[in-house]
Amino acid sequence: MSVFILYQNDPCIEDYSDIIKKPFPKSSIITTNSIPTLPRTMPLLTDKWLILVYLGRNYQKQIEASMLFVESSVIVFICKFGVNEICNAVFTLYPDYTFYDRSIVSPENLQKYVQHRLSVSPNVAKKIVERSGKYESSVVKNVEMLRILPPNELTNKMVDLYIPERNMASFNYVYQFLVLGVGNYSRVVKLVRQYQYSIETIVKFLVKRLNSEIEIFEMIMDAKLTGVNYLQVASELKEPIYKIENSLLLFNKVTLEHLVVIRSLLSKMTKYDPIEFLFTLKGVVYGKQPD
Repeated sequence: MSVFILYQNDPCIEDYSDIIKKPFPKSSIITTNSIPTLPRTMPLLTDKWLILVYLGRNYQKQIEASMLFVESSVIVFICKFGVNEICNAVFTLYPDYTFYDRSIVSPENLQKYVQHRLSVSPNVAKKIVERSGKYESSVVKNVEMLRILPPNELTNKMVDLYIPERNMASFNYVYQFLVLGVGNYSRVVKLVRQYQYSIETIVKFLVKRLNSEIEIFEMIMDAKLTGVNYLQVASELKEPIYKIENSLLLFNKVTLEHLVVIRSLLSKMTKYDPIEFLFTLKGVVYGKQPD
């Protein structure tokens, strides 16, 4: 068996491609999100290459190009959309493929993941899963956000505050508004009012997010992270692919200096007053005080 299709969410609680890669040394693995190519020589430690192809809008050409290497490689197509069309495209060229569907995760397994990552009680873990709509990607994103809090502070009440209802702004929404100036200011004000006695919570989240973003920007500037190797870097950093993709996109829109200035302004806050926070936020975005 040489051809596999892996259908999974991004981000996910366990990247199944890591399991597929285990029998292969790094020197035998090729990872790409474009049209795959192979070196002219065979790998030194295995009799076949392992090609991981992350399929995008150009999936038809990616699949056709990959099939040129089917005799010398194990090919894994990784997709997060259009699975029926992708299966049909592969079937026309290689009917004897194997399909792995990792897109559906039970609430019980999601709860175990939350408990393991956050060291919280089953009751709080269940609350986080339910607040995330029992959807894997939402659970993973919310867990990463909640990791800024110590486990003893993670109560059901705090979960309700950090994971708001759909019609309210989230902390990530505030981050996008602050860094890119996109979004609705009134929605941000609504969240600030909700957290008026705990502005420090928002600030800590934003500073931690900025620290992570700045580190990634520095990797880009040092040519350690590019649009070519970001899949490999995401794997090495144990970061969700979507996060690295978003940082690469953000790098083309804002400067490292912009992020450093925002972090500096937030870090200087001592009173954690809602008016002070809105002053800082709107000053960054609009260059003026809030009305």
